[in-house]
Amino acid sequence: MKSVSRRSFIATAVGTAVVAGVGGYFAGSATTRAVERVVATTVTERIREMVTVTQTAAPKLEPITIRWTIGEGHRTGMNSLLVAENVKEIAERHALKIEYNVVAGDGEVVRDLLDGRADIVTLTIYGALPAIEKDPNIKLVYFTDFGMYASLLVGSHTPYKSLDDLRKAIAEGKKIKLGFSRPGSLSYGNVIMLANILGTKVGEGIEAVSLGTIDAIVAALTRREIDGFPWSMAVHLTLEEKGLGRIIFLFSDYFGTNWHERVFATTEDVIKKNPEMIRRFINYWRDVVRYYMLNRDKAIALITKDPPEGLGYSRKVAERYYDVYIHNYFGAPVKAALENIDYWSKQTGLVKNPPPIEKWYTTDFL
Repeated sequence: MKSVSRRSFIATAVGTAVVAGVGGYFAGSATTRAVERVVATTVTERIREMVTVTQTAAPKLEPITIRWTIGEGHRTGMNSLLVAENVKEIAERHALKIEYNVVAGDGEVVRDLLDGRADIVTLTIYGALPAIEKDPNIKLVYFTDFGMYASLLVGSHTPYKSLDDLRKAIAEGKKIKLGFSRPGSLSYGNVIMLANILGTKVGEGIEAVSLGTIDAIVAALTRREIDGFPWSMAVHLTLEEKGLGRIIFLFSDYFGTNWHERVFATTEDVIKKNPEMIRRFINYWRDVVRYYMLNRDKAIALITKDPPEGLGYSRKVAERYYDVYIHNYFGAPVKAALENIDYWSKQTGLVKNPPPIEKWYTTDFL
């Protein structure tokens, strides 16, 4: 199969999205491992052209305040969020005053939305689908990325170098201990998914250990209390750089770009009350993504800043993560991605009877 570079994939995705317009979701492009792993230090001229021509001078707008709630862990997967927090002139261009609220996880994010403390929220797809199952009033309005940016890191004290090594150990009666944050989280879903991929189940070949924060998980790994854990690839790259473990599996090798990891969600009540606020926020976010894509060095500089201004990654890790992350500039979902999410959410038990896929989202703002 001919390999596909990240640059050519993005150009294809942009062209496909333009053809598809805002009506429904567009079909995913064929991918190989190279899509996720080829380093692309600049965007193509096609992307530059697209993001330039879609940048129009906005008329004078009346200021709008929007309350945006974000899960704390989402910062590791959405580095363009750092642009949003640091390049304030983008929000000013859209006459948006953004009130941030950063909470511990998806459960609290959803509570903020349903209790009226947030107008729009960032959710992992694993947090979004159970929320929609419980309350169809929630609507996804923008899919922020293509692909899955999780990996599996095992501790340097373990002998495992591949999934085949794990399968062999399980066949010999060993139970692999994998850490995760909390039930219902992205990391929990990924543990269950890994068990499925390995041909076993949590409680059989895999022991899932709930540890809370990422610091607690890393501490348990260092103390050799767990064998490894699934998490954001950027975090794993940092741990690998420090010699604390090694990455033996990328979820992108399994799914290619047919996944969406994070989304923006609101409610039908908010949409009916103030559609202009949601529309303006999405246009603002596209400008954030445009800045991120066309200002590589500046974006990486933000990622390398110490928390809370940045993520504190080394330049090497920041560059590698920047170069594999594929932004969904138009925000429309990929059909195959939604089908994968629907299937695996049921397989992992995160949902039992979610609404049909077409009920999850609206493309009215795209």
